[in-house]
Amino acid sequence: MRYERKKIRWIGIILSIVLIVSFGSFYVYRHFMYQQLKQTAEQIHEPMKRPVPNKRPQPISLKKQTPISFLFIGVDERKGDHGRADSLIVVTVNPNQPSVKMVSIPRDTRTVVVGKGKRDKINHSYAFGGVGMTVATVERFLDIPIDYYVKVNVNYPTTKVVGLQLPRSASGCYPPSFTWGCIRAG
Repeated sequence: MRYERKKIRWIGIILSIVLIVSFGSFYVYRHFMYQQLKQTAEQIHEPMKRPVPNKRPQPISLKKQTPISFLFIGVDERKGDHGRADSLIVVTVNPNQPSVKMVSIPRDTRTVVVGKGKRDKINHSYAFGGVGMTVATVERFLDIPIDYYVKVNVNYPTTKVVGLQLPRSASGCYPPSFTWGCIRAG
């Protein structure tokens, strides 16, 4: 009887220690991940400077189920260069119709570039004035408000293909048994 009480006590102590260590580890890991996310967000955030007021005078309201528009900008930036917008994709989420609509704007589309006052290719708006001018130009071109943007710089020394990280100079087929879908340098 006395032996069983000691055994139960030790099992309780061991389980308590395991639970405390588990919760402590989870808390430390969660705090570490939060700090990493916060640091990354601070590093990549670029406030948008618009040459003209935005088309939506009041902030969006999720309670009113206002449609929200995002502009995805694929840019090619190099050191010492302003870069160009290689791809412009507008995504509009409309909670009233439960729909998501995507429109890809061809990069050579000619329109009036906001802030320049002249007709030029829409992708040049990024080189002239960065994200703010590009957003304003797309707003004017499509006559819709752009609420948020995502900028992706496509000029990195590596390309990720299905989890493989390949140098830009790499050529060949990965895996070698594939004859279609080969990667060519350049």
